Amino acid sequence: MDDCLNVFLDSVLVSIFVIQEFGSGSIKNLVGKGYSRRRIFLSKLLSVMVLAILFQAAVLAVSICLGIPFMGWETFSKTVWMDAALYAALQMIYGVTVAVIFLLVGELTRNLAAGIAVSIGVLLFSSTLTAGLDLVFHGLDIQLSNYWVLDLMSSCPVTDFETGFLVRSIVVSLAWLVIAAVLAAAHFQRADLK
Repeated sequence: MDDCLNVFLDSVLVSIFVIQEFGSGSIKNLVGKGYSRRRIFLSKLLSVMVLAILFQAAVLAVSICLGIPFMGWETFSKTVWMDAALYAALQMIYGVTVAVIFLLVGELTRNLAAGIAVSIGVLLFSSTLTAGLDLVFHGLDIQLSNYWVLDLMSSCPVTDFETGFLVRSIVVSLAWLVIAAVLAAAHFQRADLK
């Protein structure tokens, strides 16, 4: 699965989905109808999460359908198929987390062009930044790239999962998901609707 292309498309889809309501004015109508901002944001958050899961499932299905003819059933079944469910679960966790981060970006920018640009910037430059920070802090016993969801997504093995990697992936992904969701919700509660 090409994580960069997958996340790139995810960033564009989430940005369009989230920011479109601000550009068209439909978000003002929802708030004006008496729906609480908390409920509106929760529905937006859940919709983005479902969108991410469906998108990840589609990409995984395409990867499997293309992997079998190119690798051959023997090789594919021996190397990949055994751990496919665990790999798919991890990719869905990563995908949902990244989608919520893009939701935060969309909520902060509220402009389609800026939202897409900043989301792509996060995608393209954040791993480079964490790799640079790893070099700066190489004398310490910590690698910051181990705690950024896009780095975990790109370094995720297809088979032979280590327990430490699994636990770190789940904890880091859930932590980033909660941080992004709380920040986006706080901004949505307080921001002016234009």
